[in-house]
Amino acid sequence: GVVDVAKMTAFTYKDGQPTEVAVPAHLIEKAQEIREMTVEAAAEGSDELLEKYLEGEELSLEEIRQGLREGMISGRVCPIMCGSATSRIGLDQVLDRMIRYMPDATKKVMTATDAETGEQCVVHVDKPLTAFVFKTLLDPFAGKQSFVRIFSGELKEGDRLYDVNQGVEEKWGKMVTLIGKQQIPVSAAKAGDIVVIPKLANAKTGDTLTAPDFKVTYDAIRFPQPLYTVAMEPVKKGEEEKLASAVLKVAEEDPTCVVVKNAEARQLQIDCMGEVHLEHILNKMDRKYGVQAKLVAPYIPYRETIKGSAETESKYKKQSGGHGQYGHVKIQVDPLYDGSEFAFVDKIFGGAVPKQYIPAVEKGAKETLDKGLIAGYPMIGVQVTLLDGSYHSVDSSELAFKVATSQAIKDVIPKAKPVLLEPIYEVNVFAPDSFMGDIMGDLNSRRGRVLGMEQSERTGISVVKAQVPLAEMSDYVTALRSITQGQGVFNRQFYTYEEVPHKQAEEIIAAHKTQE
Repeated sequence: GVVDVAKMTAFTYKDGQPTEVAVPAHLIEKAQEIREMTVEAAAEGSDELLEKYLEGEELSLEEIRQGLREGMISGRVCPIMCGSATSRIGLDQVLDRMIRYMPDATKKVMTATDAETGEQCVVHVDKPLTAFVFKTLLDPFAGKQSFVRIFSGELKEGDRLYDVNQGVEEKWGKMVTLIGKQQIPVSAAKAGDIVVIPKLANAKTGDTLTAPDFKVTYDAIRFPQPLYTVAMEPVKKGEEEKLASAVLKVAEEDPTCVVVKNAEARQLQIDCMGEVHLEHILNKMDRKYGVQAKLVAPYIPYRETIKGSAETESKYKKQSGGHGQYGHVKIQVDPLYDGSEFAFVDKIFGGAVPKQYIPAVEKGAKETLDKGLIAGYPMIGVQVTLLDGSYHSVDSSELAFKVATSQAIKDVIPKAKPVLLEPIYEVNVFAPDSFMGDIMGDLNSRRGRVLGMEQSERTGISVVKAQVPLAEMSDYVTALRSITQGQGVFNRQFYTYEEVPHKQAEEIIAAHKTQE
């Protein structure tokens, strides 16, 4: 049961039904102590109550309630209530106190942004309809359900509904209120109400819905950035599409689950909040959509490049009945230092290679570099120069010059000091000052470069700035929580590509060769 310290009475529960009883003897002392704190908090609600309290007079139950209400409305008092939802203990008391102490919807004044002018405006409850989609559920049977909180105006069946964020008018047929899983149709809802509108085609969590002639937007919910990345494959072969569909539906419900279809790796990657969140996502996909997934190592987008210059020539000659194939090129490769990925220079003169075949030479070079030549990753930062070549008036073709160029690239790259590059990310770690030493030690162990440490805007919180290879960040969410007892957070963004140390590069190249 629960004890009501304001009235100094208790409630016991059986099957969710309360029975009022005396406060148990072993709890009286503790209840009196908490009641004294409660009365003190209530007395600070007004000068009149405070004066009465300081003079030693007893505050009446109504005066305690009045003081607590003032404190809660101003935000000075933060109520904590106990109970159990699963055992249905104390829930009636929570609801009673919400009605008694919390401000009702008519007191709520919202600040919104005018969608047309971009200016801030104040929205009172008597303004035209504005509402906010704060949650989305996808039910396998009932379809999409948008949970909507109405902040102003009234929504009635047949009213027009405009989604300001998506810029479209939504078609809708009915709205319901939920009691557990039971749906109760309602014909009208006003400020303060929460309703569910089924099958809104465009609405997403965080969208503002309004009357068509009052287009304003509320600030979207600020969700934390999901930084725990994993890749998924279906347990059963042939269920790739089913898995992709299921995880996209989960992501539509949960904005902190982000799905990335990595075309380069041909991988389905998920960004989420951590191991517990990932377990919830996997269970949800199995329970709701009947698809099981297994985890694989997420693809790291390494790159290849060259550090030296080299040249070679290649001749592709094939004779068969009828037309043959003939292409001959002489090329040079050089490293690019301007940040661009690929450049092609045509230095042919005198028609040694006809103009119509030059694009085929460029295409052959680009396609071969994109496939990678030492570990199967795209090669960047390379300039290919066509120096010379020859052709046959009958047998030459675009295909022949493309093949000749591809052979030349494969021959010349090993002579141009090829190296492997890895993505480096800028990382900012926010945590209490006491953990800074451990955090910097951990970043160093991940081959990170710590750039410095500075004070955050929040007292007692510092930020460590570092540059860390992406390959070393896969479990950093979990590691940081462990180091900081759950108080540390971080963000990251891509910075540059840098050469992989020799030992790691050898391992990556060896792993690629075993897969071939």
